[in-house]
Amino acid sequence: MIVPQTFKKVLLTKEGTLKTETFTVSGRKVPLLEIRTRMLKEQESLGLLRIHTDDYYTAMTDAEVRSRLNHLGEDDNTGKESELESKERLKAMERKRYLMVWGDNSTLLNHGHLLLTVNSVYDEALYYTNEEMKAKGKGDIDVQSIVEGPQVYILGRCGSSEVDQLAYINTRKACLQSMNVKINTSNGVEITDVMRFFHGDGPEQQFEVGEQKGGNAGCASCSGDARKYKDLTVSLSRHHLTLSERLKKVLQGPAGKIKGMLV
Repeated sequence: MIVPQTFKKVLLTKEGTLKTETFTVSGRKVPLLEIRTRMLKEQESLGLLRIHTDDYYTAMTDAEVRSRLNHLGEDDNTGKESELESKERLKAMERKRYLMVWGDNSTLLNHGHLLLTVNSVYDEALYYTNEEMKAKGKGDIDVQSIVEGPQVYILGRCGSSEVDQLAYINTRKACLQSMNVKINTSNGVEITDVMRFFHGDGPEQQFEVGEQKGGNAGCASCSGDARKYKDLTVSLSRHHLTLSERLKKVLQGPAGKIKGMLV
């Protein structure tokens, strides 16, 4: 549970003066580590995971390893690495699970609410396909829809402004720092979780990536001119900014330079 916490924010009044106001946020959070552990148990109980021990990979021939990598579209290094290196790369791929966060902010009964959910991302390297599940006698199962079923992460009361939503950053950061805690399957196989994606509507994407909301540069991926979105030549040629590139831009600004000196 996120106990009610009070924060201060600075507002610009109609008269052009600055005014300080306080606001309170509260809500409930299911720790990310708990969600990760629960999802793994459910996915394992349903038989969706390719859980192989170290002995399985040791027994694989070089041809089998390369065939599997080729099937997964990961054969770029074929011929450039040793048999042991190929096995270790395949093992790491088949023991890595990607996670995705979905977020939305809306008003209910005149109060703003923030909802964040977490789900796994379907990856054939880790999960069986529909055809493989059917061949195992599990019937017609849509593996992806089961794997990507959302789990409630945070449900909080707050406004839709950036300032209000930023009040939840510290508790989310604490969960991200727990990602280095590995979780194991029932037979001791260690699964590595990676927070990979965020999806939601435009304003939530812009908030998550640090892009301004609205305006003529609201693209959450490239900061492109919104007035030229319909021009495919312009849109498809835009460079997609990485998080490191965005961080570099922030640190080059006045506030970023001051922050950088304090670190």
